[in-house]
Amino acid sequence: MDDNPSVLFIAPPGGSSQLFEESIGIGFLISTLKRSGITASQYLPTGNPSVRTFVEDIKRISPHSIGFTVYDTNIDACRVLAKTLREACPLIPLFLGGPTVTFSPTYSLNTVPAHFGLRGAGEGYISEIIQSLPSTLSSDSYYSMLCETIPNIVSYDRCHRIVGGSERGSSFPARHFDSLDDIPSPYRDGVVREPRTGYLTSRGCNQNCTYCSFAELSTRKVKFHSVERVIDDLSILSRAFDLESDHVIPIYDDTFTLQRGRVQKICDEMIRVGLKARLSCVTRGDKVDLELLRLLKAAGFICIAFGLESASPKVLRAIGKIQPPGTEDDPTYSREIEYLSQFRMAVRWATEAGLRVQVSMMAGLPQEEVTDLHATLAYIRDLEVPHYVHNVLRVFEGTPLFREAAEHSIVVSTSKFGGQHVTTHKYDVMRVEPLPNSSVYQRKKVMAWNTINAMCGRPNPVAGAGVAWAVVVHEDCEMSEALFHWISTVMMIGGTLVKVTSSPHLEKDEELFVLLRECGVILHQFVLLQKTDQFASPNSTYRGSSTFGGTNVFSVRRLGSGPPVWRTEHDNRGDWTVEIINPHPRSVSDVSSNHEDLVSMLETGSGLTQIADCCRWINGRPRCMKLAVLHVRKGGVAACWGEDYIGQVGDSYEALQKAALEKMAKRGEEPARCPYQVTRVEKDISANILDSELVSRILW
Repeated sequence: MDDNPSVLFIAPPGGSSQLFEESIGIGFLISTLKRSGITASQYLPTGNPSVRTFVEDIKRISPHSIGFTVYDTNIDACRVLAKTLREACPLIPLFLGGPTVTFSPTYSLNTVPAHFGLRGAGEGYISEIIQSLPSTLSSDSYYSMLCETIPNIVSYDRCHRIVGGSERGSSFPARHFDSLDDIPSPYRDGVVREPRTGYLTSRGCNQNCTYCSFAELSTRKVKFHSVERVIDDLSILSRAFDLESDHVIPIYDDTFTLQRGRVQKICDEMIRVGLKARLSCVTRGDKVDLELLRLLKAAGFICIAFGLESASPKVLRAIGKIQPPGTEDDPTYSREIEYLSQFRMAVRWATEAGLRVQVSMMAGLPQEEVTDLHATLAYIRDLEVPHYVHNVLRVFEGTPLFREAAEHSIVVSTSKFGGQHVTTHKYDVMRVEPLPNSSVYQRKKVMAWNTINAMCGRPNPVAGAGVAWAVVVHEDCEMSEALFHWISTVMMIGGTLVKVTSSPHLEKDEELFVLLRECGVILHQFVLLQKTDQFASPNSTYRGSSTFGGTNVFSVRRLGSGPPVWRTEHDNRGDWTVEIINPHPRSVSDVSSNHEDLVSMLETGSGLTQIADCCRWINGRPRCMKLAVLHVRKGGVAACWGEDYIGQVGDSYEALQKAALEKMAKRGEEPARCPYQVTRVEKDISANILDSELVSRILW
């Protein structure tokens, strides 16, 4: 990131994304500004900061203005960061862009305290806007005057009413560019740094799906880059990165194979120039054939995704997937039935061509009954794909379905927790279990894994320097405003908060979520772990309810009391088991290398409860010294599940880390020895652990 740029763009984490990720859209804006002699960059920290260190970064970078990319999934993170910047850096103008601002300008500006918003694709007006900004911050009325000359801008007038936005904008700024190739390339300019950022060979969508905001944004038109531009950009990516390794460039076109002849030319040219790249794409099941799929494979594509949405012909008609919803000359849904047959063949052909196949569906669509959803799942099961994406309908403002939701008994409201739009479906879609190979189960596994990592104190590569990535609040510590404000300063943006409770009720406390939001805690995952006595003492069960990725139930038991963790199948809700041990007061290193002796010590011990984690006993730096996870109890803040406190709520992360290191130093010649009798082992013992079947019992 350049210091002192005219513009700093920020795309905060949200939804499934935990990172400040590089954005294609921002890349185009930076390249466009560069052609006008205006410096710009994107905020891409090497690791996630806390809200406090984020502000320190912004002060160091010292941009003249800041632009946030806003989606429904990250709008609350944008709100927290913008609010913090308005207080800490009051002279910097803040503006918003992205799909949520385009379709919901009033909602966006009422949620995120920015000075103005830009609707639609920004390349056409971004240079004019930045050049029009004053050298010092002006009143909101100044930005409302910009609305008179720049039709894509929305802002406040003197009465704090939203004004402007006479043009919603589109995905292609046709007023300023004759073709898509005329927009400067962020690949040629070296703006894009990551292959995973992806590539667009076109913009827009000409389909009629009523739930889709991208088709609405492009006014159902598609603009294409020339074959020459595509090959040039992909060649630059190929030279910049080792694309023959595990890197995959996702092609983000809504329907990559929309024009068969064009895709054939792109693939032929990739083969001719010897372009070595691994790519993936998304398309429709009725826009491919076996010959084209084989050509995609030969050109370097390794994965293809098809959007099914539903296997019910009447639902496909209702959402306009094949024909407009009002079509009257096909009462038997013959074209929809034909599409489902074509889709099945597309999956078979893609598999035959050697491509990895993924399909996606959506529950809760208009006209869908629970029997239709079951039929869709049965259809997907018969496809025998290794993985499918199990989506649940979210209705976005600006789409035809948003305007017609009530006609389909679908209710759209605003969440009090994150300001996001909430969709209530005609029936309870969450009661229908996904298939075992669904994205829902995979997400649950990741969230369970993430929770266990927090409970074990494992470092997280996503976290930046000087922050914890997770905080565990124990049952004797009350949730409070002071606690949450402190957490926002020591835990990374997009972190994990675990609350251990003995309460028999796991229902989400509305007041708790409102308080978290008001205190500026930006979470990727919040887990309530209920401690129960389901198993015989000293076993415990923690039932984990996560605010992200669905609900996970973690059955926590002593080592040896049941099947080993991760080696059992998840249950019919995709929930996973976690094992714990109660170590013996003796140090592990005091135990002989005899396998039975070691197992006996772990199974009969009565020391501090620990999550079963083989890596604890391997030589290396103790995790408590890394201070990746903070444990909060009534008596203070600790580096592990114990009560060896290193500070209090309110202390800075730096002070806590210093105290932890001082405690370790006072332990003398064996700084790794833990007062709770959990220590590293000597090399011969650790080798014995790793070589024995014990690993299969404690490795999760």
